[in-house]
Amino acid sequence: MPSWVWTCVEFQLPFATMKKTLDILSWNVNGIRACCKKGFVAWLGRCGGDIIGLQEVRAREEQLPPELKDIDHWHHHLVHAERKGYSGVSLLSKLPADDVQTRLEVEEFDAEGRLQIARFGALTIANVY
Repeated sequence: MPSWVWTCVEFQLPFATMKKTLDILSWNVNGIRACCKKGFVAWLGRCGGDIIGLQEVRAREEQLPPELKDIDHWHHHLVHAERKGYSGVSLLSKLPADDVQTRLEVEEFDAEGRLQIARFGALTIANVY
């Protein structure tokens, strides 16, 4: 599997939980459809992450493999490029984000689908590449 970044954040969570930390992971998957064929969904079940930012997803919502569309216990937010099969970011989280911004309001950048800024209570996560 490609390398990924693991970050453990000590944070007051905006919901009742037994955990005192969030595990935040980031992974440039170089194509989510190919990554799913190599065991991504199984990895997701054992990775221990609470929030996972994926980059270079290269798919639109309708192109996602069925096993990724309805993953139990995960909220999924995808941003795709205007050009099919190009760039894109995706955020998976165990709790829904309060808000997700995906635009800088600069068309040449927004067309690329490379930005997600998600808010979870007082925590802000930027998934960008």
